[in-house]
Amino acid sequence: MSKISRYMKMFVVWIALLMSVTHVEAVDLASPEVFDPVFYSNNHHQVISHSVNTPEAVKQHWLTHGIDAGWQGSGQFHSKEYIARYPDLQKAFGNNYRAAIQHYLTFHSSEHRNGLSTSQNFEGRWTVSNHGIYIGSSTRTGGAVDSLTWNNKEFINSWDHGRQMQMACNTNKYTECYNPTEAGGVCDAALQTTHTHIDWVHVHGNVMESMVHPAFWKPVKPTSGTHHDCNYGRLCPAHHGYHTTYDYPFHKKITIGTHEINNCFEFVSNFTIGGNWPQDELFIQMESPAVYLTYEFSKQFTFNPSTRLAANYHDKHLPVIRSTPDHNYALGAYTPTGQDTDIHENYDSHFYKSSNFASTTSKFNVIFYKRPHGTGVHQYIYRTYFCIGTLNDVTSCLHQIMTAVPK
Repeated sequence: MSKISRYMKMFVVWIALLMSVTHVEAVDLASPEVFDPVFYSNNHHQVISHSVNTPEAVKQHWLTHGIDAGWQGSGQFHSKEYIARYPDLQKAFGNNYRAAIQHYLTFHSSEHRNGLSTSQNFEGRWTVSNHGIYIGSSTRTGGAVDSLTWNNKEFINSWDHGRQMQMACNTNKYTECYNPTEAGGVCDAALQTTHTHIDWVHVHGNVMESMVHPAFWKPVKPTSGTHHDCNYGRLCPAHHGYHTTYDYPFHKKITIGTHEINNCFEFVSNFTIGGNWPQDELFIQMESPAVYLTYEFSKQFTFNPSTRLAANYHDKHLPVIRSTPDHNYALGAYTPTGQDTDIHENYDSHFYKSSNFASTTSKFNVIFYKRPHGTGVHQYIYRTYFCIGTLNDVTSCLHQIMTAVPK
């Protein structure tokens, strides 16, 4: 690089810094490129006043507090990480996060800079990205997916530890009691900690992979044989003798871009069902995975493979789609037939309204069932494909992946 080029680059950085110091803001600091109210609320709501419960109030909190505190405002950008990635920005901005955001919004495209790292853990978060899709997980949520961003929109609700995009399993008898849950348990609530033990999380290229020992949603006290006492399991903290973490691991692998379909990602779940799993139930129900979306995904559809169109949700045995009312953002799920299940796999879908926009959520899950298998240790592996984009993008993607992977 010539001296003139180096001086020009230094001059550009200096100008951006000067603009921030003099408060000459030529960009929207709450641009969806750097800020999403749901992501911000889900990741920082434990320190935000309860009165901050609308998108507008959350935006003002970001502008007046979050920016200068260096808080992450989006699943695809973090001002602290942006500065940490580039020595010239470290020298120019230090901890002036407002200036860093201005620089990113003004120059990141022309200078080909990334808003966060996609190869390492930064402040307890991992992110993988490909084809404009960002998938994030965190130590707070036990390595479960707590952020999915496409076209500057956050898809995932991560209000407490029972949301996210995550693996979970239970039984028809014990339901939420004997219910290993990847992100954490009911006692973790909206805290920054989890009773899930993370063995490891790896991010490489377009792949995110993890192994964890998940929390029990409600603490469990083994009594005799394979029966489990849950009478006091709902109380927090857990009583003496109650287990908060499952003895066996959950393993997942997510690949963004699969079968030459850019807006499709593969989610492979590997459940280990241990010998102390209750045997006095009809079946084990495995969610592979459960997906909790933000309040905006209020429309639900069934994908009809014959017509290649989205119809009103009506059939639990056909792929499910959740969409925003304008159809500009949608997420669909498909799981091939012929996998290891004793009952036909189901796609379930619900909407749960709350007084707070950030805790209102729509849910769908892909469910597999197995009958009790005795006291041995067994592994069950399931494969689900997700399509993301506009509603039209998603229906086209579902047709492609169902053609490529019919079973």
